[in-house]
Amino acid sequence: MYNVLMTPRFMTRIFATPIFGSALFLLALAFSAAPSHAAINLDSKADCATATSGSTGSSCTPSSGSTSATLAWSHTIGSGGSRILIVGISLRVDNSSPSGSAIVSSVKLGSTTLTCLAAIEDNNAGSCAAGSTGSVFLRSEIWYLQNPPVGAATITVTASSATTIVGSSASYFGVMNISSGGTKASNNGTTGNTSASLAVTSAANNLVFGNASLAKNSGGNPVTVTSGNTNLTDTSDNASGSSSTHVHGNASSSVAVNPTMSWTFSATTPWAIVTAVLRPARRKSEVILGA
Repeated sequence: MYNVLMTPRFMTRIFATPIFGSALFLLALAFSAAPSHAAINLDSKADCATATSGSTGSSCTPSSGSTSATLAWSHTIGSGGSRILIVGISLRVDNSSPSGSAIVSSVKLGSTTLTCLAAIEDNNAGSCAAGSTGSVFLRSEIWYLQNPPVGAATITVTASSATTIVGSSASYFGVMNISSGGTKASNNGTTGNTSASLAVTSAANNLVFGNASLAKNSGGNPVTVTSGNTNLTDTSDNASGSSSTHVHGNASSSVAVNPTMSWTFSATTPWAIVTAVLRPARRKSEVILGA
């Protein structure tokens, strides 16, 4: 049977009709083209540490003294779409009693509470809201907030007990979602070494955020981010007291496929790493099409 619906004249009439022509064109585009993604863009970054006046975060408090249960600094978020705020936290857990009891209780942007994504201590134990016991010196955590409000606001980190804390914050545009990229620590924090690394599974167009926590000795412990990773923030506390109470935190990022996040140190130290994988949002045209 001759199919009148497939005749060139009939099809021409359909595509010539604005409503049907547009609908068919959009459907063809949606089913024929593979989804593409907008690039993830860094918006702004800041950092802060207990008893440190030289951080890049404005209004960094406390700026004097030895230890504190809170750390606060200002972070300004732009008006880009699909926003996310990530906060990396490094803290000493051996300053409290019993050993290993200091953990982050909450992180807030203004009055809005962030979500803990991952946390670990240098004995390869511990998790969000849960510490470990034994020979533990350091803890690393990542918290996040999707679609944070635009403008300047105060990030406040609250720990379960007074200790030395380093905080790093970074906001990004064009992020669909976030997932844990894995955690790793040196063996039991008692030996340590001069380098740290973690291989992360991450697809093309993703961005990996890594937070490394290490000890700072009295002479400092400069950190080098290895090739392929981009340094975001690097700071340490200036707390008074013995060198054993100090902490150094570094945040870096990578857009490579399956990157190995790596750091080298000038002195032997225990360390703990947590990472987050950011997946990019789809382009607006494809979101409209439902691709």
